[in-house]
Order: sequence, then structure tokens, then C-alpha cells
Amino acid sequence: MDKRENIYKTVDSSARPASADAYVKELVSETTGGQIGSRSLSEMRQVHLDSQVDFKAERKERKKQRTKRSNRLNAKQQRELRLYEIEKEAHQYALFEQLHTLWEGYMAELYNMGPNPSLFAQKLLKADYHGAILKVVQSSNPSYVGLTGIVVKETLYTFVLITRENRLLRIPKQHAHFEMTVEACHGKFTLYGPQLVARPFARANKKFKPQPSTEL
Repeated sequence: MDKRENIYKTVDSSARPASADAYVKELVSETTGGQIGSRSLSEMRQVHLDSQVDFKAERKERKKQRTKRSNRLNAKQQRELRLYEIEKEAHQYALFEQLHTLWEGYMAELYNMGPNPSLFAQKLLKADYHGAILKVVQSSNPSYVGLTGIVVKETLYTFVLITRENRLLRIPKQHAHFEMTVEACHGKFTLYGPQLVARPFARANKKFKPQPSTEL
């Protein structure tokens, strides 16, 4: 059996080079047979190993972030707590007339924005309807036709209106067409409910295709 050199043997302190740089040069020279000189060593990029990273603190921070996210209420919990429900005492048309006034001002700014007011109809499809007065002009449910009110809430599938009779109504978008009057341009616009089935913030990025009419 051949005897092999023990690579783990301790190095005699008297044989060690005076400096780390000299030691590296000597080691590389022995390994490569002297083919790598001091110039190549000087051109080598130094790599500093960061041993001071506090992994414990990093894990603690990630756990804190996860806990923060988990404290948020999901949609089911929000419904159970009725966070976005309008209290019965607030079912008064007069309370939302000021909201409609603000919406008319918003429409005036939107109408006057840009060099071409004729594109207002396209802007209207992506606008915020909270405060608008909508009238149901067509519906698969005949009892909805003719109902008019201020939009106090919009969801993915419905408009919630408050009428002059202080009734809070939930009208499905999918099965109704609405009429909207905008004082800024003295015009009336028909909104096809099936095209508006989207959340208010998502409708701003939605692409609408021109359609002469939409079947319910």
C-alpha cells in the first residue's frame, strides 16, 4: 500500500512566510508550478466574506411581516363585521345630495380635461360613479325599471342607490341598463350594465368595445 502525504499535517511555524501575501504567492507557485506570477495575483479581485450577517434578526423581521399581513381582515370577515354597510339611520337621500354635487364638479373637470371633449363618453365609462344619479331604463326585472337614485356604493356586480323616498336599493349590473345625466355637457348617456361588471378601480384599466346595444 502506497503511503500518501498527509495534507492535514500542521505547518511548522518557522516555515510560515512572514506575511499572508507572501504565503499566498508561495502556495500558488507550488500549486501551479510557478506559472502564475505576482502580477496575476495583484490583478485578482478580493472577495470579502461577510460573517456579520444577523440571520436571526432577518428571520425575526420576516416573521413580523407575515404576522402583519395575517392581521388583515379577509372579505368574509369584513362582511361579518358589516364594515362597509350603510347604517339604517343614514338611509336618507338628503345626506347624499352633497356627494352628488361633488360628483358634478368631478364631471366638469373630466369634461374640460384634454383638447377633445368629444372623447368624454369614453372617459365616462372609466369614471367613478359614486355620487352619480342613475335611472334604470331597462331590466330583466320589470320592477326595477324607472327606479332612480344616487350611487352610494358600487361593487363588482351591483350599484347601490339611495332614492328620494329614502330607500336603499341594490341593482344588479348584469341585468339592467342605466341612464345618466351630466350637467357639465347637458347630455344624457346610457350605461349598459353588463359592460360595467367590474370593480370600480379595475374598470379604469378595462378596454371597452363599442357596441350599439347589449342584450340582457
